[in-house]
Amino acid sequence: KSLAGVGVAFYLMLALRTFLRDQGWFDERNIAIPNLAELLDLVALGTVADVVPLDANNRILTWQGMSRIRAGKCRPGIKALLEVANRDAQKLAASDLGFALGPRLNAAGRLDDMSVGVALLLCDNIGEARVLAN
Repeated sequence: KSLAGVGVAFYLMLALRTFLRDQGWFDERNIAIPNLAELLDLVALGTVADVVPLDANNRILTWQGMSRIRAGKCRPGIKALLEVANRDAQKLAASDLGFALGPRLNAAGRLDDMSVGVALLLCDNIGEARVLAN
């Protein structure tokens, strides 16, 4: 009921991965089963930035994602946003996602082109991410 769009997408991917795994799809193609936990940094950011109530479900997704960020297991774009916002990843709070990182991502769309924010989150190079974050 109060799930953010990113949470819906995450649970859809979980269900699809389970279905494909049960059908042997990954084994037939010799493809590693995706580790969707690697997406939880994005799920946490999207959940908090979407300003949905942190009910039990959203709280778990956010906590898991923030744990990954605190452990340094987040994508370069989030690391770069933390640097620009002068936030310490190891001391990350949900308010940092909602009031420091989220608005910086949204600003790109309001000022120019949201594709900059998307590129930042999809970027796999910290140097490029720093350029995009600024």
